[in-house]
Amino acid sequence: MRPASSAWKRISRSRRVAATVLASIKAADPAKPTKDPVPYTGIQYVTIPRFQSIGTVAGQQISAALAGQTSVEAALKAAQDYAAREMTRVGYPK
Repeated sequence: MRPASSAWKRISRSRRVAATVLASIKAADPAKPTKDPVPYTGIQYVTIPRFQSIGTVAGQQISAALAGQTSVEAALKAAQDYAAREMTRVGYPK
């Protein structure tokens, strides 16, 4: 039995996206991280489970500092405290 049409389309799209993402990861070149030449090297691919939420919280804290809602020092401390707490919670460092 074939899945419903809309479900089949989602599955098919997910497979195409997954293939594109995998190809991009395999093709990533740390020596050439952007299309145009830049004065730095490196790429970002992190498999740490909490990486995205840590980035979100850090961004929110920096935004608050830029808006004058907190000091830069307090924002950086809050972001670091969150990162340390989350990394410890999921078992890092190993």
